[in-house]
Amino acid sequence: MEVVIKTLAFVLVFGLLVVFHEFGHYIVARWMGVQVLSFSVGFGPVLVRWVRGPTEYAIRALPLG
Repeated sequence: MEVVIKTLAFVLVFGLLVVFHEFGHYIVARWMGVQVLSFSVGFGPVLVRWVRGPTEYAIRALPLG
């Protein structure tokens, strides 16, 4: 059970780091005047998708990058 909890904690923390890292790319691009057409967390099949303005936001199945 302890291994499962540690694994889930690692995946959660790693996922949050990935989100923060990717958001950094997104916000700097916006500040520089680059039109961002898509912002996704993870890769693979789309789990959740929404559009706001010209940008499509998505959460994908594999939260690794």
